[in-house]
Amino acid sequence: MELTDEQREFLMDPNDYQEIRELPSSGFSRVVLMEEKTTKHQVVFKYAKLMIESASEDDPVTRKMFYNKVYQSIKQMHPCINPTEGFCPPTKEGIPIIVSTYASNGFLDDRNIVNANPTKKLLITIGLAAALKFLHNQRIFDLNIKPSNILIDKNYYPMITDYNYTRFNNNPHNPCMNVGTVLYLSPEHITQEYVVSPKSDIFSFAWIIYRLFCHRDPFQMFNDPLECVMKFSQGWRPEIPNTTAPVIQDIIQQCWSQNPDARPTASALFDMLCMNISNIINDLNEQAIILYLRAILDYDNGIACQALGDDRGKFEVARILYLSHTSPYIQNLSMTRIKSYAEAGDRDAINFLSQLTGEVVIDASPEEVKKVTEKVKTHSHTKTVTRPKTNNVAIIEAAANGELEKVKGYLADNVDVNTQDENGDTALQVAARKGDLELVKYLIKVNGINLNTTNQKGYSPLHEAVRFSKTEVVYTLVKAPGIEMSIKDKMGYGPLDWATNDDMKNYLIKHGAKSRKIPGADGTAAQPTTTSSSKHKSKKKKSGS
Repeated sequence: MELTDEQREFLMDPNDYQEIRELPSSGFSRVVLMEEKTTKHQVVFKYAKLMIESASEDDPVTRKMFYNKVYQSIKQMHPCINPTEGFCPPTKEGIPIIVSTYASNGFLDDRNIVNANPTKKLLITIGLAAALKFLHNQRIFDLNIKPSNILIDKNYYPMITDYNYTRFNNNPHNPCMNVGTVLYLSPEHITQEYVVSPKSDIFSFAWIIYRLFCHRDPFQMFNDPLECVMKFSQGWRPEIPNTTAPVIQDIIQQCWSQNPDARPTASALFDMLCMNISNIINDLNEQAIILYLRAILDYDNGIACQALGDDRGKFEVARILYLSHTSPYIQNLSMTRIKSYAEAGDRDAINFLSQLTGEVVIDASPEEVKKVTEKVKTHSHTKTVTRPKTNNVAIIEAAANGELEKVKGYLADNVDVNTQDENGDTALQVAARKGDLELVKYLIKVNGINLNTTNQKGYSPLHEAVRFSKTEVVYTLVKAPGIEMSIKDKMGYGPLDWATNDDMKNYLIKHGAKSRKIPGADGTAAQPTTTSSSKHKSKKKKSGS
């Protein structure tokens, strides 16, 4: 296997991973979810036999081209593009393996479409348009856009994948190509009446959002897939339901035009979506849309400013990549760049690191750190408007997964630490319930945190720690300034009432916890709780004896 020195940097050892389960193949001979044995980081192994064979079997030129494509994919970084993390040496059978980041919600299948609420549908649409815009601006097109190449992460943010391997499997006459791929190809792929161009991807995009918003699979209208393909290539299009938002109807009709020149560019498509958000769907979670758009636009603006040598642009690009992806390569590369900008005195980079760590931590000598901090203190800044805190339940999911660094990242990106999910839980409540002591210790020191937020059942973080017998977390919360020791839940119980062992009860009582539910549990001469009617009955019985 002939590789350049740069490519060898991303060569991965398959023995470092263990197999979890098989995934849908999506044009590969085999796709497997794998887990790194030490870090537990999950990735996807894609065995690329079909791609190599479809071009020319055992052709060294083809293999070199293939690895060049993989390397190009590794270098393509964007919030809406699934990262390629590297590749493994060919198997004994000579099959190369591509390694990419795993997305928890899988690809855009019927399950994801059915479960997608209006906000999630719009997130998917905007993200896909943003990815097309980014790649088309770099003259990368013919991207093999189809549901199985659109991954959905835990926030329902889409990421396109496998776009760079079209050269190996996008020939409609290729016997290795599955029907699902052919159905999403533009008419010019079939008839060759027009040259394949970026507008071909726009056609594929139309079918994606047709399925997403109209809840119909046009390909199921035909018994024979070939008949379906021929109909589409001749200009036939299915009916768009009247219940579909007029803006979406218009976008679909423009995007699936038979003439590629009549289709909008990806940039125009992205702008149309952004300018008509309020006209597309009612009852949107506007904060979720704004947060996602901000990440995309900040990244795009950062790329533009970076091209002009602007330091702010360089930092924005690194910041968004660090917060958007779980790929160790992207995380490490982004953090290395952020630290270098901080060492150079960039106040935004230093502030970002400060929020992540609670203090300025830079891989430099104490003298250099002091020089940087002094420069920040003496540098005159124009007055800026403080960006409002935003809600993002992803911070709660990160807490549930024990991902401290991700929680820090969201807080650094101005996400509200008191964000509540559909159950009313905050990140602190989730961490307390799990017994994640390190995360709890970090969260209780975050500026502005509410230590006594209650969820739908009335449980505070202290309730949760006591209920699940997380002793060390209980001790930590009790010592936190401002904690309410006797706050009641919806049933009227305080944290003390949920304690199941004497040591914890005594500790809570020692620090002022009170109870009206357990006689004498708060150290006072509490009387058994009886209703006035029961007292009346008792007296009546006694007088009659």
